[in-house]
Amino acid sequence: MRIARCEILRFEALTARERAALAEPLIDIVQTWYAIDDRAFVAENVVFRQRGWLMICYGVDDAVLGFNSIGVNRFRLGAGAGKSRYWMVVDSGIYVRPGVRGVRGRVQRFLLRSIIKLRIRHPLAPFVFVGLCANPVTYVLGATYFAVVHPRPGVAIPDRVTALVQDVMKARGVRSLHAGDPWIVALDQPVAMQAPERLEASAEMAQNADAIWYRQRNPHFMDGEWLVIYISLSWPHLIAFGIPRLRRYLSNRQRPVRM
Repeated sequence: MRIARCEILRFEALTARERAALAEPLIDIVQTWYAIDDRAFVAENVVFRQRGWLMICYGVDDAVLGFNSIGVNRFRLGAGAGKSRYWMVVDSGIYVRPGVRGVRGRVQRFLLRSIIKLRIRHPLAPFVFVGLCANPVTYVLGATYFAVVHPRPGVAIPDRVTALVQDVMKARGVRSLHAGDPWIVALDQPVAMQAPERLEASAEMAQNADAIWYRQRNPHFMDGEWLVIYISLSWPHLIAFGIPRLRRYLSNRQRPVRM
């Protein structure tokens, strides 16, 4: 199955009727990958965020095949030390039905455009991505495409980054599982992966050095323990991420259509 078209929506602009119509198929997609029985929890914490964008991906028959949920929040660090600063924190979750193709490129372009728009509106604020890597695949994507990523083997994590991660995780309602280690987290009821053999069968992930390290750092990810990832979204890093994708996109558009 391939994506035929995508629709971009703002969370703040969704009506109650629109949310209700979208909730059922989007929750179903999340539950094909994770054992979460509480559909209301999935709707509130995974599908619909307080601020940000929602990209819905449709097939040729207009069936919903996947979605990308982007959340944006502002966090203040150092309020008690007289050096407080606001950070713009982005999160993104991608969920597709098994067997769907053509999602990654669309999501990457959508995410890049969304972040650039935000950066233009808030030119002085530092921008970062703080998300949850539920499996090695999501960690490998971040570690491959961006220069400043935490945690990373052999790289010291600045105290301000750790403090920000702790504040973000607290605000999102996830808890640290190990004293002194804010990077391994879970919900109050850990969410196990559905059909984990789909991930285990990936030969690419078995050989990738970042995937191997992820498994060592977070050995219980199949049981619902997640690794937090921090990525710098400074202008140089965004440009380095975006230029290869723009070139690939333009190259694909210039290819002749086969009849």
